This record gives sequence, structure tokens and C-alpha cells, in this order.
Amino acid sequence: WQLEGMFTQDDPTEKIGARTFITNQPKVVDANGKVTYAQPNAKPGDARFKDVDGNGKIDNADKVFLGSPLPKLTYGFSINLQYKGFDFAAFFNGNFGNKIMNGTKQYLYNPVGAGNRGKAFANRYRDEIVKDGVVVVHENHDTDVYRLSADTYTRMSDFFVEDGSFFRLRNMTLGYTVPGNLSKKVGIEKLRVYAGGKNLFTLTKYTGLNPEIGGNNILNMGVDVGLYPVTKMIYFGVNLVF
Repeated sequence: WQLEGMFTQDDPTEKIGARTFITNQPKVVDANGKVTYAQPNAKPGDARFKDVDGNGKIDNADKVFLGSPLPKLTYGFSINLQYKGFDFAAFFNGNFGNKIMNGTKQYLYNPVGAGNRGKAFANRYRDEIVKDGVVVVHENHDTDVYRLSADTYTRMSDFFVEDGSFFRLRNMTLGYTVPGNLSKKVGIEKLRVYAGGKNLFTLTKYTGLNPEIGGNNILNMGVDVGLYPVTKMIYFGVNLVF
């Protein structure tokens, strides 16, 4: 499903019996004038789902194609430079134009159970809760993170589908070879010192641990199930030839 923002306290409401409904949402009115709202349980802080076909309901007919896990472009390139005794090498790679279903995000935002929550979830929409005259939960209405709601966080939507494009510096090495006329004075044919790193930076809009997700099941392609992130490594070394 697609989302269209958030219900707020400024939305108009009407009371029918003991229930209060937010009225500025899709609805169906039958021949007797009875109104059935698309999201009858909606409260301020809940996500608005888009009524794509305009029939006043939120159902399977409103599901849309949110993108492909297959990149439009997969690329990589290397740089190799030498100047006098210095040498530099770097390798970059990335993807462009693919989508990722952030399964880690769905797990960390899921209100069902007693598991951990994501850091951003601390900034969710909240109403003030007072107990025995003491505020135990402060309100937070200035946010784009939906309130704790099973309907919002257990229903698959574009909230969990993100751009998987990335650009990564995979490897980089900088070295220096001491001139032979100097190294041979101490009995060394060749002396090279170097420093380098792996996965030093990644440019991406993806909010998960790693946009370069793995998996060997074609049915799970593009689904981030929370594998370990890539390891950043910095190393130093010496090459000696006697």
C-alpha cells in the first residue's frame, strides 16, 4: 500500500454512538445513508493509506507496484596511480535504481511483542499520559514517525520500501617505495610501506545497516532481513625484499 501522510488532531471528527471517527478520509455511503470509513479505527498519529482505485475502501485493490529489487545499473571502477616512489590504488562499486524492503525497520518498528525498537522510534507521535498527577509520557505531535499502531506497522507499505542505490569505496591503498640506492645500504633489495582501508565510506539514502544485501533465494531478493553490516577496516604494512 501507499501512504499519504498522517492523521492529526486538526482533522475533523464526528461521533456515532460511542465511537469517534475522523471524517476527512475515504468512505462508502450506502443507500440508507450509513457511512463506512476506510480506516474506521484511525486516530491522530496513524498513517493514512491511499485509496488508489477511489472506491472508498482500503483493500487489496489499492496495492501498487513499489519498485524492483533489480538494479538498473551495477557498476565498479578502479584507479591506479604511480608517481616516483608513491603508488595509489582504489576500487569503487555500487548499484543504482533498485528498491529494498527494509525488513529490519519493520521488525524494529513492530509494536507486537516486547522486542527492541529502533532509535528513530523514540521520536514517534505520542499523546500525554498523566498518572496520579504526574506526567509519565510527554506528548510529541511534531514528528513524522507514526504512533504505536499495529495497523500502521504490520501492514506492508512504502514506509518500509526504500531506495537501495549506493556508492561505496571498497578498497584503497597508498604506498611508498624507498629508493633502491637507500634500501640497499641496509641489505634490503626493496622496501615499501603502505596503508589502506576497506569499506571506508558508503553514500546511500538507505536507512538500513547495509544497502548491499545478500541472500540466495530469488523470492527474498531485495528483502533486508538484518544481516551483519560490512566491516570497515584500516591496515598498515611493510613489503620487504632481500
